[in-house]
Amino acid sequence: MKKNYPILLFLFALLLFSQNTLLAQNLLPVAQQARLFYDQHEGFKEPLIQNRRFKHTDIEALVKKLKPEDGFTVREVGKSIGGKEIYLVKIGNGSKKVLMWSQMHGNEPTATMALADIFRFFSQKNEFEDWKKHILNDLTLYFIPMLNPDGADLFVRRNAVGIDLNRDASRLQCPESQTLKAVRDSLKPDFGFNLHDQGRNHSAGYKGFPATMSFLAPAYDYKKNINETRRNAILLISELHSLVSNYIPNQIGRYYDSFEPRAFGDNIQKWGTSTVLIESGGYKGDWEKQTIRRLNFMTLLAAMQSISQRNYLKYNQNQYFDIPQNGSSMVELKLKNLKVRDYGREFLVDVIYNRSEQNYDQDKSFYFQSYITEVGELFMYHGYDELDCTGMIAEMGKVYPETLRSYEEVKKLNFKDLYGKGYTAVRLKVWDGKPENYLELRDLASDLPQFSPYPIHILFNEAQHPEHLQTERNPSIIIRQNGKVRYVVINGFICDLEKEKPEKAIPNGLIFR
Repeated sequence: MKKNYPILLFLFALLLFSQNTLLAQNLLPVAQQARLFYDQHEGFKEPLIQNRRFKHTDIEALVKKLKPEDGFTVREVGKSIGGKEIYLVKIGNGSKKVLMWSQMHGNEPTATMALADIFRFFSQKNEFEDWKKHILNDLTLYFIPMLNPDGADLFVRRNAVGIDLNRDASRLQCPESQTLKAVRDSLKPDFGFNLHDQGRNHSAGYKGFPATMSFLAPAYDYKKNINETRRNAILLISELHSLVSNYIPNQIGRYYDSFEPRAFGDNIQKWGTSTVLIESGGYKGDWEKQTIRRLNFMTLLAAMQSISQRNYLKYNQNQYFDIPQNGSSMVELKLKNLKVRDYGREFLVDVIYNRSEQNYDQDKSFYFQSYITEVGELFMYHGYDELDCTGMIAEMGKVYPETLRSYEEVKKLNFKDLYGKGYTAVRLKVWDGKPENYLELRDLASDLPQFSPYPIHILFNEAQHPEHLQTERNPSIIIRQNGKVRYVVINGFICDLEKEKPEKAIPNGLIFR
């Protein structure tokens, strides 16, 4: 009987190989499979994660509900400097290993949302059971969904002691960095996915398209040599670029590829794991990045199939290097050919506004704060929103002459009527020097939020509103067409008074103290 063992083992292995081969043949091509993932993503969205400012406790609750009977293993692999747990999620039993890590930077959560959806996808019974069976037989998937929980809780880039974890791969001073290095070294994954967000100013080349997603196979030395490890990442990106282009044509960039010896992506590539950087950028109207979440979900699942079937080997390096490099030509609002009246003269200029998100409510919410970054001839910049102002004339917004005493008075104003008269700010007086009014007015002042919930700026007491077209300031602009006020720009948002409600076009004004 012992003489038959080798034959039986061979037959058993042959049977497994035949079953896996047959199952693989039954899978749709990667691009067709990706279309199904994209179309059905809504059914897999994790309800615990509705917007970008989720916290460590949300991720902890999410991973702790993953069940062994669904194939998941969850274990704590480290703690942050602030003492928060860092988790490693595992599913699958294949010989090829894939590691994905997200939120190395605390305010870069888009891919984390997609990973949450992927966990739900694998947890549910659905029409993709054959696909999942093949993938999990062929791959072992590992995920670190939140590497920087302290930064995530504050919604900031760096960790609790102000260190950029992606510049700590060499010195390894932070426990978060040590955790990622230890996981990589213990697993020795074949592929690694370094998942980040990039600013909305990034463009795919310089032709006016935002870099909604950018890819990079990081260099592992200053000469940017290509060995087999990096080559596999390059070929996989070539395939992913081809696939994602069906959904966001012209909006995919190749991230800056200079070698950074302190960065994890560059070093993990050097350590022998084929590393793919994915950067989630800007998409018009998608401030909470739900469209880009969907793209990440589809892209990562498609990458799993490509790695399983080695489909990426059908592509070539030229396709990767043909991806336009990231530029930085995107702005939030561009006003072109604007004739401005200021200082008693008229100027023909282009004006661009950018904006930032300001956290509040324990960093769970945000409001917008805009500012002018450039004035002049600005043909090289492109706006998510643009207006050609040829034939129009602009003037700076004025302060409403009547002083108000409460938010209720502000709320009752007819904003369109104010704009039509050139007013873009109101003054709210919270102290008039009378002792009998002090407590009431003091409470009003302390209870006011950091931003105006109305589409108009609010000035406290004697605070001043910018009166001239200056960079790094936030003046309001009234734009007249044929003598009539047609557009108003408040806090870097533009409202077409003939077509839009101010409350819809302008999410918030600012408070000037």
